[in-house]
Amino acid sequence: TSNSCRQEQWNRKKMPAPGADDMLRMSVSFGGDFYNCDGDILRDASIEVFMGGVKLDLRNAVIDKDVNIDIRTFMGGVEILFPENVNLQVDSQSFIGGVDKNGVVNKPDYLHTIHVSARNFMGGVSVISSFIK
Repeated sequence: TSNSCRQEQWNRKKMPAPGADDMLRMSVSFGGDFYNCDGDILRDASIEVFMGGVKLDLRNAVIDKDVNIDIRTFMGGVEILFPENVNLQVDSQSFIGGVDKNGVVNKPDYLHTIHVSARNFMGGVSVISSFIK
């Protein structure tokens, strides 16, 4: 047996190139995608999930300004591994779902904020502090 927590079920993908509007766009249906923002500059992002999941690792992202992440889920979920030294602001509207901020602590001396706007229908978003994982 494997101790990998079934990591093989995730399609590992590079961060998408920003579009003409400098927005990163991620979309998944009926599956799971894992994006690792390792040393990449994080820009505004849009994540759409339909009966699937997205795992987004931002722990080693370069964050040089405030960032907006717009999330829409329908019977699916998004897990964000959150970096240190960045504040989190969440605006959510959910029907049978929600947003969980696992160990994320805002501090006034952090320079930038990641703004997460989540709209969930029978789905959810989990933001996990880098101190936990």
